[in-house]
Amino acid sequence: MSLTTRAARATDRALRTDLALLLALRGYEGMASAWRHEPDATALPVRFLGRPAAVVRGADGARTFYDTERFARTGAVPAVVAHPLFGRGAVHGLDGDPHRFRKAVFLEVLDHSSVAALAQRTADAWRRTVSSWEAGSRHDVFTEAVTALGRGALEWCGSSVRPDDVDAWSRDLAGIVDGFGSLGPRQALRRRLARRRSEVWARRSILAARTLPDDAPLTPVRRLAVARDERGRRLDVRTAGVELLNLVRPTVAVAWFVAFAAQALAEHRDLRPRLATATGTDADRVALAHELRRLCPFVPALAAIARRDVRLGPDGPTLHRGERLVLDVYGTDHLPGRYPRPGVLDPDRFREQAPGPFDLVPQGGGDPAHGHRCPGEPVTVLLLADALRTLADLEADLDGPAGYGLRTMPTRPRNGPRLRVRRPLRETAADPDPQLDPQFDTVAPTGVAATTLPEETVPPPQPDPRHDHRTDPHVDRHPDPRRGGAPDDAAVLDAVALDHRRVLDALDRLQRDPAPTDPLGPALWLLAVHDALHHELFPLVTGDEAARRAVEASLTECALLQQQTEQLQTVSPTDGVDLVQAGLVAETAESHFRAQSDVELPALLPHLDAAGRTVLVEALAQVPPATTGLQRYGELSGSARARIRATWVRPAPPATS
Repeated sequence: MSLTTRAARATDRALRTDLALLLALRGYEGMASAWRHEPDATALPVRFLGRPAAVVRGADGARTFYDTERFARTGAVPAVVAHPLFGRGAVHGLDGDPHRFRKAVFLEVLDHSSVAALAQRTADAWRRTVSSWEAGSRHDVFTEAVTALGRGALEWCGSSVRPDDVDAWSRDLAGIVDGFGSLGPRQALRRRLARRRSEVWARRSILAARTLPDDAPLTPVRRLAVARDERGRRLDVRTAGVELLNLVRPTVAVAWFVAFAAQALAEHRDLRPRLATATGTDADRVALAHELRRLCPFVPALAAIARRDVRLGPDGPTLHRGERLVLDVYGTDHLPGRYPRPGVLDPDRFREQAPGPFDLVPQGGGDPAHGHRCPGEPVTVLLLADALRTLADLEADLDGPAGYGLRTMPTRPRNGPRLRVRRPLRETAADPDPQLDPQFDTVAPTGVAATTLPEETVPPPQPDPRHDHRTDPHVDRHPDPRRGGAPDDAAVLDAVALDHRRVLDALDRLQRDPAPTDPLGPALWLLAVHDALHHELFPLVTGDEAARRAVEASLTECALLQQQTEQLQTVSPTDGVDLVQAGLVAETAESHFRAQSDVELPALLPHLDAAGRTVLVEALAQVPPATTGLQRYGELSGSARARIRATWVRPAPPATS
């Protein structure tokens, strides 16, 4: 037998047994193929990432999976998926007290009044978007929904974004989700860059919220800014920013379901009277929202790790401690024994009976207060039900092919879907009040009224610290009589901006030229000087807690820059440059530089003494050209620090007796 034949057979065996490979290469079809030889089973032994594991489906399997005494989440989802999607240190990967305390923060933020306010803002944004569509126009529903939902979520959370920036921020939030199951380098880079930009925005928002007075409105971003962990410590800026994204990102992710809703209504026109504002009911809208969440693929599977040996049912496999248990989410929501004709859209499936805690798990199962079920699920149902109402009021046709594939995760309708408007949306006199489901805390066919915030009590967005920072009166709030001839704040910020542009230009040249003679020289030197300035100037800060927090955040970003730049130095110029890594360095540099220019330095400048201000502007104006090639970053930084100390930092005046 040839080596080629052996390799082919080995690959075939791996594909038949390794669930991770099946998911990566075949998407939702790969998960379904795991049950091909055992169609009636609800638990099977499999391999996951080359190690023994098991997969379960159905309500009993989900109930086992969410038993927190037997299964843990830490490290269960591969980092290549978890970190770009959820962020490092997110609630999704916590267990025990850390998870319980962090989950309590989310439940506090997403209380009844907050959910109502979020639903109100996003529903209004979506209806305004659809109302702007004219007869004969064509629109990509997914793209439009991303922008509308992003606008509502960003307004609701309390972190202001300029109108011109809403589209870009919303696309980044969607980009974090899009293609989470793809292993291609291009998709991975797009997701990583989208997360990097989004985390910068989130950290800025947290820092800005922490500078607000105690009597400021308690917006969602401010609640996260003051949240504490199980030890009573305030969440660090990075972790609070990650959780802020986990608060707003799922709202934008509802766009996937809105796209499926548009396709369903275009293909099933008989549903429109049951959903429209004038003739429909909340019960029908919520029932169809649940059915769309069941039918339309989104999350294919979830993973946990066994805390001890577990027998999966009387006839099921035994899972040993440390092995993974995979919940087949797609299979649970399409199990024929629970859902007859699972591949058919049935608007009456949830009309009379709400789904149970373990038989419908598109956003997890169990108790959201104590388990790992998504606390934002009520928001998803609210938004999708209202989107169905708005789409039912619109008269439009599909403009292009219908259907969707099962190999891309998450999938969505082909071509958007694109709708061609036949008649513009009819304006309604008033939106009906949503009704709460006592089981889901969201809209449902019960008669319990929702708690809706009056418009004037909805907390307004807070100012965005990224804009107009040079005219911010805060920078002149602390006059320093020792300044003398020191440069003013605008001159310092101009010098910083010039230095940042030089770094970004060097990194940009690095990415454009696949094999430059000296690929890292300019970037390394500028980054080293930048790092040295941080270490030499920050000790001169004599201000308050806000200044110290800015120092801490900036040093963290500098450490990340240094780590990524050092990784690039292992690449030989003759072998070409790792463009993916170079892109990450450039993105990290840009995010750090923008945060520094827009947030950190304006906070630091009033607290630097006169010598510190002079050192900063002179040092940035005299960065020498790159002549060092591929020397180690640490040597460069040390040399730059010594030069700055010897040349620019003035010795402290002698103490007077």
